[in-house]
Amino acid sequence: MSTGRGSGRDTAGHPASQPDSAARPARTPGDASSRSVATASGVLAAPRSVHRAGETALLAEYPDTPSVLAAAAAVRALAPPHLLEAVPAERTLLLVAVAARDLPELAALLQHLPAASADADAAAEVTVGIVYDGEDLADAALLLGMSTEALIAAHSGTGWVAAFGGFAPGFAYLLPEAPSHGAARDGGGAAGGGASAGGDTTAGGGTTAGGGRAPGGGGAPSPATAPADGVASSPVGPPWDVPRRAEPRTAVPAGAVGLAARYCGIYPRESPGGWQLIGRSDAVLFDPDREPPALLTPGTRVRFAPERPTARAGCTTAATARAGGTTGAGATAAPAEASGPSAGTAPPPAGAARPTAGTPVLEVVSPGPLALLEDAGRPGRAASGVTASGAFDRGAMLRANLAVGNPARAAVLEVALGPVTLQTLAPTVVALAGARAPLRVQRAAAETAPTESAADASADAPVLTFDPATSAERPIALDPGDRLTVGPATDGLRLVLAVRGGLRGAAADGREPVLGSWSRDTLSGLGPAPLRAGDVLCAGPQNGLDAVTTALPPVVPAPRTPRHRAVPEREQDIAVQLPHGTGQVAGPEVVAAAVAVAALTTDGDAAAPDDGPGDAAPTDSASGVDSASGADGASIVDDAPRTDGTARTAPSAAAPEPREIAVHVGPRDGVLGEAALAALLGTEWRVRPDSDRVGVRLDGAALPVPEGSGTLPSEPMVPGAIQVPPSGLPVVFGPDHPTTGGYPVIAVVTRAGLDLLAQSTAGTALRFVRAQ
Repeated sequence: MSTGRGSGRDTAGHPASQPDSAARPARTPGDASSRSVATASGVLAAPRSVHRAGETALLAEYPDTPSVLAAAAAVRALAPPHLLEAVPAERTLLLVAVAARDLPELAALLQHLPAASADADAAAEVTVGIVYDGEDLADAALLLGMSTEALIAAHSGTGWVAAFGGFAPGFAYLLPEAPSHGAARDGGGAAGGGASAGGDTTAGGGTTAGGGRAPGGGGAPSPATAPADGVASSPVGPPWDVPRRAEPRTAVPAGAVGLAARYCGIYPRESPGGWQLIGRSDAVLFDPDREPPALLTPGTRVRFAPERPTARAGCTTAATARAGGTTGAGATAAPAEASGPSAGTAPPPAGAARPTAGTPVLEVVSPGPLALLEDAGRPGRAASGVTASGAFDRGAMLRANLAVGNPARAAVLEVALGPVTLQTLAPTVVALAGARAPLRVQRAAAETAPTESAADASADAPVLTFDPATSAERPIALDPGDRLTVGPATDGLRLVLAVRGGLRGAAADGREPVLGSWSRDTLSGLGPAPLRAGDVLCAGPQNGLDAVTTALPPVVPAPRTPRHRAVPEREQDIAVQLPHGTGQVAGPEVVAAAVAVAALTTDGDAAAPDDGPGDAAPTDSASGVDSASGADGASIVDDAPRTDGTARTAPSAAAPEPREIAVHVGPRDGVLGEAALAALLGTEWRVRPDSDRVGVRLDGAALPVPEGSGTLPSEPMVPGAIQVPPSGLPVVFGPDHPTTGGYPVIAVVTRAGLDLLAQSTAGTALRFVRAQ
């Protein structure tokens, strides 16, 4: 299958050929159902309600999906300058503003939202080839009370609309455009009462970090009532209410087409799942090297074209159909009608050279339990199932970057607990923020004298040690050959290390940022892989960066042998410079700092973390998140087992006061009730060890969950959303959260509160308080 950029065959199964960049989805007028919500004056009906969803977001509730899509199209057409993102879901639309002060204006806009023009409201139209040979085809037909032939005819004869994105980048929940007028089935309708879309945040059985049900785990269905001859004689149209499988599969292949509840979906990648599989397609649903990366964005109209089992399923767009071509391998088609933000762009050919990421500056000797590259993330793509991701402790990223003169959004190294050991390859400056931890620099050995061995020279190399109270947010100059060891953390969880110039990935990857970001999204697997021993990190250019006026110099410690001169006590005796090549010299305040640092240095004999390479592979153990969703799945605690088999956590002071985490109440506090909100704010919670970057799970007295309020139609999620599953134990979404979820959100943690949660180890006591 091709999406205008790949290979495939036409709908007759014949080989076809077309340049990869030849097509983009054509725009066709929006259907009447999406525009019928507008009043006679051309203004859309106001939402039923508007709720605050955290510091900078609003959640608007509408009566149905067409109303949501119409509002989303209207907002996109207006493109308010203070709007960062508009994310539609089944019955709600999330608007994310630049700042809290912009929320009143966005709320007023929703009350008097002009409908998008016909051109602006045009919907992309895609034809997806499908081979109807799914393992559950016969069972799905039986559940719908029809023959397999009738199901194929009904499914391919129905127009589908991408309502919203879901559990993975590129996954779209497809709803039928309008009821079919074919003969209705004889009998009792779809059996099993498939679960609603609420909580469908991962294509697998079980529960996600947000507690949402995956597209895979429903209860056992009961047989549908069939007509006397066992099958229906004509196609059955919507509703396509098919229950999930009683036992989810451990692996569903990429491209599998399935039905669940009222939805149809195509799995964009291999994952566990429990949808009823009726066919397969090789459509490239998500490609980060094209723009837009998702084939099926909200509002896209989809038609399924049956293929022979021996043919690869093909895909056409309306543009290529008019050009007389089909996007597929070996075919030729007219070029795209136009270029622009909505035009598909082809990825570079396999093996094509990519731009150099940067200058190699650090080699990973030992990465610790989990070491990731993180920056400000990928905001603005949640509608396609791509969460923003990025550094968990944004404040620490900002402070570390400022300490080395970087832009605030530059990529940093985020390490769980540590220790992490790095070897310097080029002159650079680093700074540590986040969790408090000791920092040790073993300076490169000086040139060996004719009478001494290299081993003796290395043993005599000066070593600098900074205790946790003095290592934070201080720029430290490193020269080639220096070895830096940070951690383990003594207070907090995540070490944030900035490198002057900003990190640009690993040299061996030779990759560019993924959708403009170097961040690793542990849920979807987007971005550079977790670091391993031997990886070489690159940094960007230092030209034009801010001066580092308070950098700590290379301080010579007290001598181990008479060869070394003691650190002088007088400032004028210290020559202080940054590493060669940085082009900067430290000021007087740095000289004073150097004298103070002398007291913190050691002679190299003190105990320190092992400098030798370990097994170095990052932890990939289960995180408590459904295995379908996490690409990395490392828990926030150090999963490296101790000799007693338990997980290691950072030491902490005895019985500290609970951390106060500020929250904005809502948007679904009304669903859960005043008793649940009072319990949330009045309970002392503790962080569970199965927490991670996807969600921070909490233990405590379960919140009272009113009967029937445990699930909602899928709604957009934001970082810091506190979901309350039927168990009553809250889960706070982290930076790698699913973009939609089906459990009610009782409150949303503030940005500052998320920074505190990022540094909360297992067992940390928390209390939620209302934000001022």
